[in-house]
Amino acid sequence: MPKFMLLVRATGDSESGIPPSTAIIEEMMAYNTSLSEAGILLGAEGFLSSSKGARVNFTPQNESSVTPGPFVVESTISGFWIIEGKDLDEAIAWARKAPFRAEGSAIEVRQIASPEDFGSQLTDELKTQEEELRRQTEGRTVGEQL
Repeated sequence: MPKFMLLVRATGDSESGIPPSTAIIEEMMAYNTSLSEAGILLGAEGFLSSSKGARVNFTPQNESSVTPGPFVVESTISGFWIIEGKDLDEAIAWARKAPFRAEGSAIEVRQIASPEDFGSQLTDELKTQEEELRRQTEGRTVGEQL
């Protein structure tokens, strides 16, 4: 079954650095529970304000530079879900149920690429390497080391 990432756009509220109210957290937990009970939730996390982060930018020569946050709200992500769904329409239907009401709230729904999406560019050797990495990371939680 295809996997989708639901990317939550930041808002002024999420970028304020002030934690959400208990009521909002309860609504989010109810939504997360519904995703879990439907058997489609693979992961979900929220981010702290972009003022606590940085962006690493790259040039075509693979040189990098770092820009410390905060960032423009419209170009910032405040959290995500990873779900399984039969198709994009089902993923969109679940995204539409998210309990967001703040001005500027939006969720971008993106299908996660699978090995088949890379065609012949993903050689047998690269497929084997990718499968081994997946085996090594299966069952790990955020924060665990490889």
